[in-house]
Amino acid sequence: MINIQPIVVNPFQVNMVLIWNDETKEAVVIDCACGGSVDRDKLTHTLEQSDLKLVGLYFTHLHVDHVLGTGFFAKKYNLNPKGHKADEFLYQNAKEHAQLFGLKMEDDLPTMTEFVSESDVLTLCGAKYKVIHIPGHSPGSVCYYNETDKHVIVGDVLFMGSIGRTDLWGGNHELLISGIKEKLMTMPDDVIVYPGHGPATTIGQERQSNPFIK
Repeated sequence: MINIQPIVVNPFQVNMVLIWNDETKEAVVIDCACGGSVDRDKLTHTLEQSDLKLVGLYFTHLHVDHVLGTGFFAKKYNLNPKGHKADEFLYQNAKEHAQLFGLKMEDDLPTMTEFVSESDVLTLCGAKYKVIHIPGHSPGSVCYYNETDKHVIVGDVLFMGSIGRTDLWGGNHELLISGIKEKLMTMPDDVIVYPGHGPATTIGQERQSNPFIK
């Protein structure tokens, strides 16, 4: 059985998403954003409490608030983090961007040598996730869609009643809106949406009430 647990971390209140399989005890983190010791301990405790082994680090996008814990956990579990190539410049400049926001990255980020791309189908903890590239919040923003279990992890592409901001590095409002309409709003109403910040929602709810995409 696949389980999903958003864990709220860091001053930006990022939803770091933990996925795990009860049978294999494999776990994957999407957006390893736990930068401080308290947040790192929160993830470590969750893994140890359920006897889980972290086997993958994936990212919806590579803005600094979503990668703060990557260096620590990549080293601890000997993992290669994976995001979209178009966001690599953000990842490479994460330490400088952290300083702009008054944050300190205590661990160096490992070089990203593997990337995800549009239409990739990943097997995460035994479940199939399709990679959906929706630029606009950042050039390399992607969503991870599990069609079987009817949920999609969208990062900062879409929020309950809102959308991701487009005034940061490489943002594009028109691309974001068109991507949401063409690639997310075509999903069934009952697909659960796990955003990068704030509460979960559904495709149906956002189709009906989100003012940015009506």
